[in-house]
Amino acid sequence: MLVPNNPRLRPYGASPYVEFEDANPQAMRVYGLPDGVRPLDRVVIVGKEAWTLKRLRQERVIRDGDLEITWTPGQNSIHDEKAIDRGRDVGNVVVQRAGVDVPYDVTFAFDHRAFNGINAVLHD
Repeated sequence: MLVPNNPRLRPYGASPYVEFEDANPQAMRVYGLPDGVRPLDRVVIVGKEAWTLKRLRQERVIRDGDLEITWTPGQNSIHDEKAIDRGRDVGNVVVQRAGVDVPYDVTFAFDHRAFNGINAVLHD
């Protein structure tokens, strides 16, 4: 890995995406999101289904059949403050089916619809 001699060339721990999540771009509304879900709201995706991180934070555990999605505090957003260590806590997510970890993604609501299709399920 190449590392610049001048440490100010890449300020590690700093984000170029300050306040990115707070934007509400009109162009991204073409993805047909449910009422109350903004394009840049974070969602937890498992297969073709997604649950809003907002709901998960409130409930702490979401169960859907044998699927269990849990949230705990402790991870800062890189999209909030310039200094990542001062960003709001978006938390950590674990997804399991019958006690076994399963693949998942945490991304934005518009991204879920853009890559999984307009018929992809989005639970609020």
